[in-house]
Amino acid sequence: INKSIVSSIQQAGGRAVGISGKDGNLMIAERLTKKKTDPATGETVEIDFGFVGEPVNVRLGMLRAVVGSGAEPSLACGGIAPGGQGVNINGDSATRAVVAALQPLKVIFLTGTGGLLDKHKRLMHSINLASDYEKLMKADWVNGGMRLKLAEIKKLLDALPLTSSVSITTPQGLV
Repeated sequence: INKSIVSSIQQAGGRAVGISGKDGNLMIAERLTKKKTDPATGETVEIDFGFVGEPVNVRLGMLRAVVGSGAEPSLACGGIAPGGQGVNINGDSATRAVVAALQPLKVIFLTGTGGLLDKHKRLMHSINLASDYEKLMKADWVNGGMRLKLAEIKKLLDALPLTSSVSITTPQGLV
């Protein structure tokens, strides 16, 4: 997909360079595992998610070199785990790690829906995570990808100055 994105940017007259996290130039990750307690035995077991990782360090050298050259970086969500194993990283988790390393004042997510949807599937135009996060995470209609996106955006904002903000919009709404 990253190659297709880079190609589309270039065909539209832009300058883009794809950066794969799996080449070790961008993200260092740990393999994702989760501890779970077996309710029947009380024994704690570790579940291994295979070739899935959680970013623990972002190397900004390649990213700065691409931006410094005047090109747009297109980042593939992958990383290198200890031992050199390539791992996939969730896009929201990868974004959080890169944003924490760069410390921007504004982060913009482009999605098909243009934001988070409420329980009636209507677009929520504004959310204050400082006051709304706990309530949203307890809501039964916030599930799956929306729950993960909210959690990652909260972590992302917690790592940034208070003057930072996040917007979620569509590509058309970006203009």
